[in-house]
Amino acid sequence: MDYPDKEALEEIKKYINALPKYWAKLDPLSKASILLVGMAASSLTLKNRPEETALIGVSLYGSVYADSLFWKSLSNTIEEASPQLFVLTLPSIPLSQAAIVHKIKGPVLAFLYNQKKDIMDFGIKKAETLLLSEKSIHLVYVLSFDLIPKTGGADSIFQAELAVIMS
Repeated sequence: MDYPDKEALEEIKKYINALPKYWAKLDPLSKASILLVGMAASSLTLKNRPEETALIGVSLYGSVYADSLFWKSLSNTIEEASPQLFVLTLPSIPLSQAAIVHKIKGPVLAFLYNQKKDIMDFGIKKAETLLLSEKSIHLVYVLSFDLIPKTGGADSIFQAELAVIMS
């Protein structure tokens, strides 16, 4: 995914102070995570305090999209594998990218969960537990996100949901 067109780029900048220099190299889940957290942060009336903010991500498929791209980059030999893609095979990378851009200094946690129907409930419960156990955390972004690679001619499927939990 390259830089969006100028109009879309201006819309994105409403939610993100500055795009990271490495934006063009980011995978779609990292870009979406950065944008979704930025949209949520911009809609809050209170000022984010980075050290009091956490980010929790819950995914049904984890990094399967990046995993499939890395697998394809292997082609015939391990020497042909893309080191740039390898790091994206960690399900926590999109969340970490969002935390870096939005200066979130609290915990960044990634969970894989196998029940699609209540995946956000699972993430919200994790956020509530975190707020109870970590008295220094007062704001938690909960992001449920998945990018399912193309299969059998079908397009990739992106799905995301975001909640903000405050103490």
